[in-house]
Formats: sequence, C-alpha cells, structure tokens
Amino acid sequence: MMARWCIPGVGVLNPRLDRVMIVSSMTPGGLKYRLPVPDLRQVSHRFVINRYQGRNPRMASTVLLTCAGNLDPLVILQAYEVKLGQHSVVEAEIAFDVHATSIDDARKRLKALIAVVDKPRHRRGRLRIEHKPDKEPPAGCLAEPTIF
Repeated sequence: MMARWCIPGVGVLNPRLDRVMIVSSMTPGGLKYRLPVPDLRQVSHRFVINRYQGRNPRMASTVLLTCAGNLDPLVILQAYEVKLGQHSVVEAEIAFDVHATSIDDARKRLKALIAVVDKPRHRRGRLRIEHKPDKEPPAGCLAEPTIF
C-alpha cells in the first residue's frame, strides 16, 4: 500500500517512483545482452542504456528508466540484480499524482501545490520548472509546467 498525503487546496497526493538512474560497472552492450531489455521497455514508460559519462572509472554504463505508474521495471531489475555487476542507484525522482475533475481544476491544484512546496535542505535550494508548450503531452497529461 502506497503512502498518501493530503494538502489543503490540493487534495490527496499519491506518490510514486517516476525516473530512476542506475550506474553499472557492466558495459552497455553487456547489459543489453544480459538483461531482458524488450520486457523492460514494455513495462517502462522509457528504458535506455547509455555509456557512463561520469567521473568514476569503475562505472561503464547508465541505465535510465521511467516507471509507467507501477514498479514493474524495478521488480524485473531486482530479479536480474546480479547481471548488473557493481551498481548504484544515483537518482530517483518521485512524482505526486492528484485527481482533478477538469483542466481548470488541475491548474488550480498545481498552483496551490507550488505555493506550499519548500526545499530547505536540497542541494539546489530552489525549484526548477520545465515547460514545453509546443510538444504534445502523453495521454492523461497536460501541456503544463513540470516542477522539479
């Protein structure tokens, strides 16, 4: 059972894991060979294996996955954990979904949520807003800003 929070003016927030970044000592080709990539792509909103670009000389690849509203990709990866080699989860984004009755209601709830968001001990110390109004959003989403 997932935790839920209720914020006045916003409603009940349903948190979920959204985007996860894993770094691995295995090469991208090795991971693509050892992991069930077609299954992971099917249950993920997005699943990509890239070459590692960081400073750690022991890491060779980066796995980026965006969950599709459930933890299925992470459950699959857990079953193949040994195949990942030495690895670490280096980023995990949490999304908060709230039920809205209309687009105007969703905008009103978003503004109410932004008004109470605070990040006192976060490394950036501020919010980042990403907005692409010219791009068609996925089904069930609005062409509204995303706040990080």
